[in-house]
Parts: sequence; C-alpha cells; structure tokens
Amino acid sequence: MSIGPITPRRARQLWYAPVLGLATALMMLRLFALARLLDIPNFAQASAAFLVSSTFTMLGCLGLQSLLQRDMPILFVHGRENAARVLLAQSVVVAYGCAAVAMVGAFVVPFDFGSPANLVALGIVHGLSQQLFLLSTVESRSRGEPLRFALQSLLRGVLVVIAGVAIARATRSAEWVVVAELVVSLVLAHLLLHRTLAPRAWAIVRAGADRWRAIDWRAAGVLLLVALLGFALTYADRWGAATALDARQFANYAFAGTIVAIGLSTQSLVNASVYPMLARLYARSGQAACFELCA
Repeated sequence: MSIGPITPRRARQLWYAPVLGLATALMMLRLFALARLLDIPNFAQASAAFLVSSTFTMLGCLGLQSLLQRDMPILFVHGRENAARVLLAQSVVVAYGCAAVAMVGAFVVPFDFGSPANLVALGIVHGLSQQLFLLSTVESRSRGEPLRFALQSLLRGVLVVIAGVAIARATRSAEWVVVAELVVSLVLAHLLLHRTLAPRAWAIVRAGADRWRAIDWRAAGVLLLVALLGFALTYADRWGAATALDARQFANYAFAGTIVAIGLSTQSLVNASVYPMLARLYARSGQAACFELCA
C-alpha cells in the first residue's frame, strides 16, 4: 500500500496542523476571556447555552454529517460531484429541521436546569450555526485540502473571538454574547455553503428532496449512535453539573471543564486530515490499504 509521494502540494498542506491548532486555541481562549468579562451568573448562563449548543451539534443532522464526512471524499474520487453536493444539501435541510423541532421543544416543554427557555433556544441556534459551519467545511477536507479547512476555521475563530469579546465587554450579557457568536458562524457558514453549492443551489436542494428515500439511513443511524456514545462519555458530567449545581458552582465547574476540553481538542487536529484521507484511500485502494494506514 502507498498513499503516494510527498509532493510540494502535500507538504504545504501539512501546515494545517499549526493553523488549526491556533484556531482551536482561540476558541478556547475566548472562554477564559468571557470568564474574565462576565459576572458569575452570566458566565454560568453562557456556559449553559454553549452546553446546549454542543448537545445539538452532537446530533450531527441525525447522522447525516458523519455520513457526509465518510462519503463525500469517496464521491469526489469517483467523480460524482453532484451526488456529493446533493448529500450536503440534504444534511443542511435536516440540520434546520432538527433546530426547528428543538426550539419548539425548548418553549413547549422547557428543561429546567437554571437557564430560561430563551437562552436554551439561543443555545440551539448557536449549535445550528456550529453544525452548518462543520457541514460547509466538509468539502475542503474531502478534497484533501486540510490547510484550506484550517484557514476557514482560523477565520471563524478570529471573528467569533472579536465579536464575542467585544459584546461581552460592552453589554456584560450572556444572551448577547451567544447572539454575536451565532451570527458570525451562521453568516460564514452560508457564504461557504453558497460557494460549494452555487450556481445550482436550488436545483441541488430539489434533487435532494427527490432522492430523500435513497439516503442510507441505516448507516446514518449507526454513525449517530457512535456520536451519541462519544458525547455521553465527554459531556454527561456537564449535564449532571448543570442540573445539580447552582449558578456559582456550575460557573466554576464549566471553567475547569474548559481546561479539560483543551486536551480533548487535540484529537480533532489529527482527525481533520486523516479521516478524509482514509476515505479517499478506501475509494482508490480498498479496505486493506486503510487498515494498513491506520496501523
């Protein structure tokens, strides 16, 4: 098995690691800045909204995000560009549908863990913005361009930090910080999605509706279960803390959890490049080659 020689283009792509590391560091440092600028009740509220956001993102469009990450590199290798874009459009539609259902649930059957329903709803939209950004960047990773993905992530990190910290300094309000962050991510995600789907965006969405039954929901369901298990291992304690602790205690717990999250984010640096590489290798050389590269 061979993944090919290290060409100048491939060598240049290796710069994705420090760039993506910087983007990840910025997103972590913003939490420390918010802890400094917001009072304890507002930092607790912001942390609760971010927890809701992460929980919504975990849904991964009911598994379609994981399916997209698996299949889009393979579809590109086989020259099926339109099929890849259709699956992306289907994932976006499901993401919006999940957000609509979740927001109705937040107001109809509010889950009382110390945060008002409006902040829970903002957390859901914040999660939607993260979900859409992740979907919009699958294309760059699937084409074997992790450096482009890293630059997209760095741009988002810089804009989110500037907007969030500026609003926190001006308003000292958890709600407005969440709004500022989600607006930045939503705008950037839609710009990237338009670039990928244009100029036939509506035709691709219609094709996605026509091919709805062709989606491999069984595989999506399995991938969703894997994501749920990973989320439970990582965030179950935070939901327990959010329901059991008062605002001051949860704020302290969330701050300590930020330090733990720095270590967990290291895996994403590797996964951003290796996972799509494995998918493309599978499309070109088969299963045995993938196992050898994993080893």
